[in-house]
Amino acid sequence: MNFLENHVRKVARALHEHQIARLYKIPNDIKIVDNQLHYAERTPVDFMGFTITGRVIMLECKMCKAASLGLNASGLKAHQLIAITEAHKTGGMGLLAWQKMQTIAVIDAGQVVAYSRDKGRKSIAWKDIPSLYKHSIQEDPVRLLFPFVPIPVPC
Repeated sequence: MNFLENHVRKVARALHEHQIARLYKIPNDIKIVDNQLHYAERTPVDFMGFTITGRVIMLECKMCKAASLGLNASGLKAHQLIAITEAHKTGGMGLLAWQKMQTIAVIDAGQVVAYSRDKGRKSIAWKDIPSLYKHSIQEDPVRLLFPFVPIPVPC
C-alpha cells in the first residue's frame, strides 16, 4: 500500500462520515504457487464505490513524479483505462487520482482521453491539468474528489 492509496482510504472515511459516498479498496487476489506469491487476477481499479445518489465510483491511483503520466504498462494500464472509461460512459464516475509530490490531481476518464489523445500523445501532461482538479495532500480529505462529488454545505 502506497501513500496515495492510504490517503484515499482517509478520504473514503471522510466521505462516509459526511454521508456523501462509500469507497472501498479492492484487494489484489494473491495465490501461492511453489512457495512464491503471484497475483491471481488483475483488479480493474484500486477503489470502487458509490455515491449516496447511486452513482458508481471507480478510482485508479497513480504516484508519478514525472512531468507526464503514460498510458501504458508503466503508467495507467489499458485495463485500468477501460474500467474508468466504462464507468464514465455509463453515467458513473471513472476517476484517475495522480499524486505528484505534495499535490494530487483527480480527473475523470473523459479528461484522461482529452488530455492525452487530443494532443496526439499517449500520456497526460501534468501542466495540462487545470488547478481546479489539483489538491494539496493537506486539504480536507472530503475535497479530494471535488468537483466530481458534491460537498454538502453546513447549515
